[in-house]
Amino acid sequence: MAKEQFFKDLLTEEKFGYILASIEYEYWMKIEAAKAQLTRSTITQSEYEKLAEEAKAEFEGT
Repeated sequence: MAKEQFFKDLLTEEKFGYILASIEYEYWMKIEAAKAQLTRSTITQSEYEKLAEEAKAEFEGT
């Protein structure tokens, strides 16, 4: 949605950048949280991989 608005000149480059940064930040926070859980052995490797895949899909918007 933000990408469409940006290319229609309804969103400034600065605001679009903030949105992208926020999305990337959320991705990295989810990855770090999953890594911490894996390190503490509260999740398995396969659960970590699933969480990582979900975070990537959200980040890429798929």
